[in-house]
Amino acid sequence: MNNSEFVSVALKLLDNEIEKISYLTDQLDKSPDEKKKNIAVYKCAKYRYASLINVRSSLWHNYRCGKISDSGYSHHLLLPFDEILKKHKNLVEICKSAPVGRQQDYSLYYSIIAFSSEMISELKTKLKSSDDWEAIELKERIKGFETAVSCLDKAWKDGEEVVQ
Repeated sequence: MNNSEFVSVALKLLDNEIEKISYLTDQLDKSPDEKKKNIAVYKCAKYRYASLINVRSSLWHNYRCGKISDSGYSHHLLLPFDEILKKHKNLVEICKSAPVGRQQDYSLYYSIIAFSSEMISELKTKLKSSDDWEAIELKERIKGFETAVSCLDKAWKDGEEVVQ
């Protein structure tokens, strides 16, 4: 399967962020004493990793499973992401009016951005009533989603420049 320019760039950017975190945690896993001294850093990295990998796997699986329906239009998304996108009628209209060859990219980008925004919003709501360590966990998860969104935004911008 040939990836679209957007998907290729987005996956590469997300993978780079994931690899940075994995390298850090792998190094600490190899040295139990260092891990023990840096357990807060380790846990925070794992929380960011969880958010990043969630976005990365969502993008990949939605791309892998996307198809155009017989009518020529589809959201190209797995049902939960299709439902997230449909909550945002303005985004659905943008996706429908996208150039035919780019509708899948539009659906992927806008649905994953909407998904990430929902996740960030949920985490921020939980943050209001959290205790100290739970607040740190939630903030790190939020950072992970924000990093993922910045990767998607960069890939989208780069893809738009290629098309123009």
